[in-house]
Amino acid sequence: MFFVFFIIALLVFVPFKHANLIQLNYHVCDLLFERLQLQNEFEFFDLLGLDLLVITKGKKGATFIFKENDTFQSIDQSPEMVAKVRDSSGAGDAFFATVIKEYAYCSKIDISFVTNTFKIANKASRDVISALGSRRI
Repeated sequence: MFFVFFIIALLVFVPFKHANLIQLNYHVCDLLFERLQLQNEFEFFDLLGLDLLVITKGKKGATFIFKENDTFQSIDQSPEMVAKVRDSSGAGDAFFATVIKEYAYCSKIDISFVTNTFKIANKASRDVISALGSRRI
């Protein structure tokens, strides 16, 4: 059993060893936290020494987790409008690409960063799901 856990830990943590920013959807978080016996997203954040953890929740928005003055901040963001879904292919990729771009140019992660980044990333995702993508129809 220990060997299996060790292999899982290697597969999960080695790719993230030097990560500053991770985005996961809430389904993956639930499975990952259960498998790694983590109590919450703050444990995961600390374990990996992240700057920013983004947990996406589909049409319900996203949660941005970061530290400000050594205190955890967890900010839930919900979309102002929900677009009609024509094809969801690439929506998460568009969201994450936007978060990465905003993160790369930010000087400080705070509520202003989160609000602005979510607004831009949500628009990018809305644009993607409103058009037909790579799925066969």
